[in-house]
Amino acid sequence: LGCAGFASYVERFQDLYLGRGMLPASTWHVREKSTGLCLQFEPEVTGRAPQRARLVLAPCSERAEELQRFHGANAQRDGGCCSGVKAWDWDACAAVYELGGDANADPCEADGGVP
Repeated sequence: LGCAGFASYVERFQDLYLGRGMLPASTWHVREKSTGLCLQFEPEVTGRAPQRARLVLAPCSERAEELQRFHGANAQRDGGCCSGVKAWDWDACAAVYELGGDANADPCEADGGVP
């Protein structure tokens, strides 16, 4: 068929995939300094997709490693990446709506809106 490989597809749509953090170059853990606990994404799954989710502090664990990995995501208002923090391999970004409020895991806004 003469089709190009996946790399050419990503290159063609690099603003979407690379500029908004959908294919991150790296992922990382977030550890709270005073307790040593790690930020963890907790989806409430019913069926195939999470209906709601939250962010909690939990013991750092290799067993929960995928739920404790994060990366930069979402476009910045002036272009480029990244204006938010996204749970790796989920469409969930960290959001806090008031000082001292709970950390929520809300759907990401790839165009740079809230969260």
